[in-house]
Amino acid sequence: MSKKKLIAICVCVFATILLNILIFKTVRVETSSGQNITFGVELQSDYADTYKLYYSEEEIFSEEQSVGVSYEEVNSREQIEYTVTLQDKYLRLDLGNSASNVIIYDFYYKSLFGTVELGLPLLDNMISTNGIASLEVKDDKVLIATEGNDPYLLFLMDNEAVLDEFTKSADKVSFVLDIIFCVIIDLVVLFGLKHLRRLVYLPIEIYHDRNLAWNLSKNDFKTKFVGSYLGIIWAFVQPVVTVVVYWFVFEIGLRAGRMCDYPFILWLMAGLVPWFFFSEALNGATNALVEYNYLVKKVVFKIEILPVVKVISSIFVHLFFVGFVIIMCWIYGYTPDLYSLQLIYYIFCTFILVLGLSYITSAVVGFFKDLVQIINIVLQVGMWVTPIMWDSATVLSPGLQVIFKLNPMYYIVDGFRDALLGKVWFWDKPIWTCYFWIVVVLIFGAGVLVFRKLRVHFADVL
Repeated sequence: MSKKKLIAICVCVFATILLNILIFKTVRVETSSGQNITFGVELQSDYADTYKLYYSEEEIFSEEQSVGVSYEEVNSREQIEYTVTLQDKYLRLDLGNSASNVIIYDFYYKSLFGTVELGLPLLDNMISTNGIASLEVKDDKVLIATEGNDPYLLFLMDNEAVLDEFTKSADKVSFVLDIIFCVIIDLVVLFGLKHLRRLVYLPIEIYHDRNLAWNLSKNDFKTKFVGSYLGIIWAFVQPVVTVVVYWFVFEIGLRAGRMCDYPFILWLMAGLVPWFFFSEALNGATNALVEYNYLVKKVVFKIEILPVVKVISSIFVHLFFVGFVIIMCWIYGYTPDLYSLQLIYYIFCTFILVLGLSYITSAVVGFFKDLVQIINIVLQVGMWVTPIMWDSATVLSPGLQVIFKLNPMYYIVDGFRDALLGKVWFWDKPIWTCYFWIVVVLIFGAGVLVFRKLRVHFADVL
C-alpha cells in the first residue's frame, strides 16, 4: 500500500469517527408546542353530521381557526381527527348542527412520536357547554344528548404533560436516528474506501481540466441562442415569464395572499429559482454526450467534463436570478444579511446533486433514449411534489411531510427560503442536512461508477 493511500485512509477513518461523534452530539429530533399535531376524538352518533373543532390560544374563536370533519356512517365508531398545536389551549368541539345522541369513547393527541391518550379524564378540563340536553359518564364512555342548538364542549387544555411525553419519545427517536445515520455513513465510507481509486478519479480529472470546462461552458451558453435577434436575452425571458404567470394565477387569480407569513411573490420566487437551475441543468447535462458526440468519438478528449460543462452553462442564468430575487426581497423589506451568504452553500448543494444525477442520466440516455421524456415528466411532477407552489406544513399531516422531505430538492428549496426570508441557518436542521449529504454522496458515487462502467460503449451507441 502506497503512503498516499494510507494517509487518505487514515484521514477518512478519522473524519468518520469525528462525524459519528458530531451526529450523536447534534442530531436531535426537536419537539415544541408550536408544531402541528393531531387532536382526535373516538365517537359514535345516530345522526350524520359535521363535527367542527375550533382552536385558539385565547378564548376567542374564528372560522379561520377551525376544522370541520364529516361523520357519515350512522352508528359507526369512528376516529375524527383535527390538526392543531399544543399552543392551542382552548379547544371547542362542536357536535353537529342537529339534535343527536353521541357516544364519546376517547380523546387523544397524536404525532410522529406516538399517541398520548387523554381519555375521559379530559372532561375535568371542560369549562363550559352549550346545547347539551344531557351528559353522562357510563362504562368508560360519555353519553351525550344534544339539542341541535349549536351544541359544543369547550376545554381548557393543560398540555405541558403531553409535551413532556412527546419529548421523551423524541429522545428515543433521536437515539435510533443517530445509530441509523452513523451506520449508513460508516457503510458509505467503507464503500468509498473499497472503490477509492475509481471514485476519486473523476473529481481529479475535472479539477485538472477546469480551464477547458470553463471555456466550453461559456461557449455553450453563448451558442444556445446564436442566430436569434435577442441572443442570450432569451435565456432570461422564459424564467421571468414563468414567474409572472404563476404569480398572476396564484396571487391574483386564486388570491393566495401571504404564504407562511411572507409575500407570496417572494416565497414563490425563492422556490422557483433553484428549481429552474436544477431542471435546466439536468436536462442539458443528460443530453451532453449526445450533443457533443463528435468530441466523445475523439480518443484524446476527456468526456468526463461534458456534464460539468452543461451544469456550469446553466449556472450563469441562475446567478442572475439569485441576484434578482435578493433585490426583490430587499424591496419588500427583507434586507440581505449574513443569512443570505447561505445561498452560496445551497447553490453548491444543487450543483453537486444535479452533477451526480447527470453522470447517471447522460451515461444511460445513449442506450435508452426514452429517458429524456421520462426525465421531463419527472421534472413536471417534481415541481409540485417538492413543493414549490404550496406549503406542505399547512396541507399535509406530519407523517406525509416527512415523506415529502425525503426529496433532496425539498432541502434546497426550503434552504433558499430560510436564507432569504426565514433567516434560519442550515446547521439548525442537522437531521435533514445529514440526510441530504448522505443521499448526494450516494448519488454522486453511483454516477461515477455508472459513467465509468458504460464509457467504453459511448462511441458505439452515439
